Amino acid sequence: MQHSMKTLSASLCSLVLTLLCFEATGEDRETDQKKKTYASAAADCDKAISRKKSSLAESYSSEVWGLKQRFQNDGNLENALAADKEWSRSIRREPLTAEDLVESPKELRAMQDAYVDRQDRVEQEVAAEVLGQLQREATELAKAGNLTDGRVLQQEIDKIKRLYLSSAKSTGREMKDKKRGKDHPTEAEDPIVACEEAIRQKRVAIQAQYVGELEAMEKSFQAKGALEDVFAAKGERKRFMETPLLAEENLAETPNALRELQRKYLELQQNVTTSVAEEFVARLEQQKQSLTIEGKLEDAVRAKTAAEKLSQRFLHSHRIFLSDLQERNAVVGHGAFGKNGERGYDNLKIIVGGKKSAKGISIHPPSYGTSKVTYDIPDGYTHFEGYAAIADYRDPQKTPVIFRVLNERGVVLWKTSGIVRGAPPEKCSIALNAAKALTLAVECPGDFTCAHAVWIDPQFVK
Repeated sequence: MQHSMKTLSASLCSLVLTLLCFEATGEDRETDQKKKTYASAAADCDKAISRKKSSLAESYSSEVWGLKQRFQNDGNLENALAADKEWSRSIRREPLTAEDLVESPKELRAMQDAYVDRQDRVEQEVAAEVLGQLQREATELAKAGNLTDGRVLQQEIDKIKRLYLSSAKSTGREMKDKKRGKDHPTEAEDPIVACEEAIRQKRVAIQAQYVGELEAMEKSFQAKGALEDVFAAKGERKRFMETPLLAEENLAETPNALRELQRKYLELQQNVTTSVAEEFVARLEQQKQSLTIEGKLEDAVRAKTAAEKLSQRFLHSHRIFLSDLQERNAVVGHGAFGKNGERGYDNLKIIVGGKKSAKGISIHPPSYGTSKVTYDIPDGYTHFEGYAAIADYRDPQKTPVIFRVLNERGVVLWKTSGIVRGAPPEKCSIALNAAKALTLAVECPGDFTCAHAVWIDPQFVK
């Protein structure tokens, strides 16, 4: 009996040791795997950059192909051949160098410039994102006292900074810009001048595109024998070459195709300042994050200040939120009219998809009726932008609602189909076309339960 107990005890001890060894082996395997992950962080970052660049190259090839097709359809064979040559180079994935940049057609050159700019930024953008994740992991390792893994990870962090965020990389990009004729101040050095130059270049590209489409339209009208329309298109091209600016008074009465083309380029012309400035600000914000991660706090502050200057000069003065204006004739079916992110009832905030809208407005409709609010449009503002949505709430919505935007004459400028909670917000971006006032209306054709209709940050834009 005593012998049996000894045997059982020895067996149990052996089993416990085996389990402990197995557990330790599992922990070792997990630790080894983590070390392997830490040690390959720079390589993983390089792979992520390669994937991003590959996706960018595919998108660029598709854009060039589309441009080539347009040139062919317009009968512009010389430009089509230039685009075909660039498309062939792009699908071979050959790098786009300064020598590859064409002088004409201007549309292709603008496309090439934009592609090179995106290529230049992708390394920094991906590297900055990866570094943010690795820095958080390094902080956790330091808190846990894991100095060994922390050193491995720090080596990889330093390697990524050296490869993708060093001053040598920046110098390389500056030299490439000079080869491409971009020897002008950077955003951080002189953000106003740099942005104004980019806006000018964008406007020139838009003007060239407009003239090209006018020429194609003339040929199309000639082929149809529509001589009156030919004279209209030719007259507009001559006018524009003398005064390269579009305004509402320049819009043709006929033909409709010319009027639609004019409206398209009028909108592009009006939005160019905002679109370019927003791109500059986003780039400076990304630079600020990268510089902060690198510990270059003075440079990060300079980038932040530059972004603020640009916003103040080109964005803030070009936008005004409806919440900052005095509304009139507000009619709602539940609670009160809400603005500046307030719903107007039950102390609720305007939240859609978990995100607050600090400048949102709320116009809850009545059952089988319409809520509405009207704003006078300040002088100089030509567009309205915002997102129509149903705010988050715990209970189910009974009836889909319809959003409308109307001018002072009651003409509907924009409308939705029925919107329900959980659906993506619907973007509204429309030209005001000399309207003096704008009314936002929401119709509920049934039970108004939980029809929490809101506009996310609606604004007038110059």
